[in-house]
Amino acid sequence: MAARTTPRALEKKNECVDDSAAEIERLTQLLNAETAKHSDHSKGPLPELDLEDLQGEGALSRSPHPASDSETASTTSSQNIFPRVSSEEADRQRQEIVQAMQEDSPLSAYVRNILKKATDKIEEKWKTRFAEQLVEHEQALAQERERSSASVLSSSRLVTETLHGKDDELKAIQELNINLNMQKRQLELDLDAVRSELDFLKQQMDDADDERSSSSAHSFWEKTTDLAKKNRGLAEDLSQANKTISQLNEMIKVMKSKASNLKTENGERVRESKSMVADKNLLQDKLAAMEANFEDEKNRREQFQVNVEQLTVENTALYAQMVALQTTHEAKMEELQAHYEKRNIALAGDMKLLQDQNRLMRNAGPSNQREPVSCNSKSANDGGDRGGTSLVKPTEDKEATKRIQELTDDLLSARQELTEQAEYIVELEEQIAEGEMMRRKLHNTIQELRGNIRVHVRLRPFLRSDGAEGLAENPQSAIRCDTFASTITTNVENPHTFAFDKIYGQSDSQDVVFQDVSDFIQSAMDGYNVCIFAYGQTGSGKTHTMQGSGKAQMRGIIPRAIDLIINCCSELTSIGWNYFLTVTFYEIYNETIRDLLTVDNDETRKHNIRTDNRGRNYVEGLTEVDIDFNQVEEQVEEIVNLAACNRSVDRTDMNAHSSRSHSIFALKIQGYNEAQNTEVEGTLSLVDLAGSERLSRSHATGSRLKEAQAINKSLSALADVFQALAKKSPHVPYRNSKLTYALQPALSGDGKTLMMANLSPTYASLDESLCSMRFADKVSQCELGTPVRQIKSRASLGPNDLRALGVGSAKSSPPRESRRNTFTPGALRKLL
Repeated sequence: MAARTTPRALEKKNECVDDSAAEIERLTQLLNAETAKHSDHSKGPLPELDLEDLQGEGALSRSPHPASDSETASTTSSQNIFPRVSSEEADRQRQEIVQAMQEDSPLSAYVRNILKKATDKIEEKWKTRFAEQLVEHEQALAQERERSSASVLSSSRLVTETLHGKDDELKAIQELNINLNMQKRQLELDLDAVRSELDFLKQQMDDADDERSSSSAHSFWEKTTDLAKKNRGLAEDLSQANKTISQLNEMIKVMKSKASNLKTENGERVRESKSMVADKNLLQDKLAAMEANFEDEKNRREQFQVNVEQLTVENTALYAQMVALQTTHEAKMEELQAHYEKRNIALAGDMKLLQDQNRLMRNAGPSNQREPVSCNSKSANDGGDRGGTSLVKPTEDKEATKRIQELTDDLLSARQELTEQAEYIVELEEQIAEGEMMRRKLHNTIQELRGNIRVHVRLRPFLRSDGAEGLAENPQSAIRCDTFASTITTNVENPHTFAFDKIYGQSDSQDVVFQDVSDFIQSAMDGYNVCIFAYGQTGSGKTHTMQGSGKAQMRGIIPRAIDLIINCCSELTSIGWNYFLTVTFYEIYNETIRDLLTVDNDETRKHNIRTDNRGRNYVEGLTEVDIDFNQVEEQVEEIVNLAACNRSVDRTDMNAHSSRSHSIFALKIQGYNEAQNTEVEGTLSLVDLAGSERLSRSHATGSRLKEAQAINKSLSALADVFQALAKKSPHVPYRNSKLTYALQPALSGDGKTLMMANLSPTYASLDESLCSMRFADKVSQCELGTPVRQIKSRASLGPNDLRALGVGSAKSSPPRESRRNTFTPGALRKLL
């Protein structure tokens, strides 16, 4: 903002100009008085000669100031200096004076030039300064108006911008005040300079008086004439300066009025600013309340959306399972109905035969009774010729009655036999179930002794996303399952048949699958390293098998496994066992390990696979979550949801929610029994592998292509590991991929491993399903060795020592180590 001249500074300027004018007027009066006295003394009897004749308009004689005592003394001294002369001499002197006044001498010209230059310089300086100050006033006023208009407009737009503008305006006013103070000091300096110049002029005038007193009369009159001319010029300049000063005074008044208006306007603006600040605070409070409500509503909507998605997934799974159950039920109903109809036809034939025989016997009975009477009468009338015939018919009746009785007994015995057979069938079914359980246990024992990887195969039901095959009323599956014989066959012209440890059909639920893998979960409680991994093409149901959806029957292996472990811990707590559970959850995406339970999702953080002093591989820097036995259900749900939110999932041409990474859920189980002096440590690794896919079907490009290549490469490395294990190669390439390197403890023979191969029932995915079955068949032939149980004896330790070792109780979770990140269920809920 440009600097503005204050009224006080203008008043000081006016006082300075008035002082200068008064000083010049005093000097002029002094010169006029001396000139008039000298003229009266020199003329004598010539009173008609006056200074008006010499000076024209008589500006010096019309001076309004009377002569002072000093002037009288000067006149007396001049009478002593200039003696009386004759009239001729006086005429000659007057002519010389007139001629001298008409002609400029060099000294007078020099003095006049000096005075003129000084006067012009002062006048130019003041005019320039006044003009600059006037321009500055106008510019400042214009800028002030523009700033006020801008401030009003901006204040109407946004309160915060108005406050910033007001702050800038206050700063500008402060700067203006500083500039005005600086200008005031500059004007004071200018006033000092003017006073110095006036002192210099006074000194020159004093010097001129000295020279005039010591010089001749001719020089004195020349100087007097020059001073008179200068006096007229100064008088004119003074009048002009007075006019300028009056104009400036008027301008000062106008500026004062404008300044007062601006002050008033500024006060109003300050009050408006205060009211705006109050309104702003009120609006900020309302905005904060609205933001809080918005966040709550947003959280509710997000939770509702998550619930809707979970319900949608669960509904889809339930619908698919319902369709599969309906299809299986219809097939069984058709089979049972055919058997029932066949049996009814046979029973109807037997019943009809018996009814015909019974009717014949009933019809034969009365005729046989009438025939003996007639025979007797005839024999009485005709004689004894027909006696032999009457003896034969009673014998036939007895045989028929006996036959009927035999048939009735046969019917009753057949019915009783059918009832006994039905009961026997039930007993046989129970024996078959018990035998199946025994066979499974014996098979598991044999597999453990052989060290083979157990392979279960699950065929998912049809989904609506399968296209025309899924939308058909009775879709035909490309794969047939024989759950009793544990074989699976492709439904094509040249079928392929495979035999595995367990086959799950389309109608088998999550509960049925978990019942067969629960023995593995129990092994983790016993101190074994257990690994269950789901393998299959994209969209085959791996994530549904491992994680599931919802809180009811659609839950997967992970939440069911934790529930089973918690129940086992609670049961074993009553006999002296105490357990401590720790969970980690991470994924391998493009050969990069990511923590799925982290908060900040820092891409720069690296998680490398290290080996501890016991030779076990582990992933460093992962978030470890303690399982709270009092809130385990909520905590597990939040862990699974948080991992699902952080996991890399995207849409492809083959699956709308395709997992683009391998996820590994690791549960570390530590238990001790103080009475038995025993400590066990088991691990449970639940792996959801990314889906294998063919680029010709997925049409992946860009980042999806890179992901598919990384997935296929890691799965190929896994196949190389199983191939080396099947051939019993001395070198197994675990380090070819981070997936195989992370699964090395489960694949190296120290623990138990189960492969869950998931298949799609569509003909479009038959080639990928056939590849998965061939790979699963190769895996089932791998021998890892006898698993080792991690159990050892330990010295008696107190509770404090147990906390120091990181082992806690199933009833309450102990303090954790400093390297771990502790997340309570509430904290996890906030993260979600």
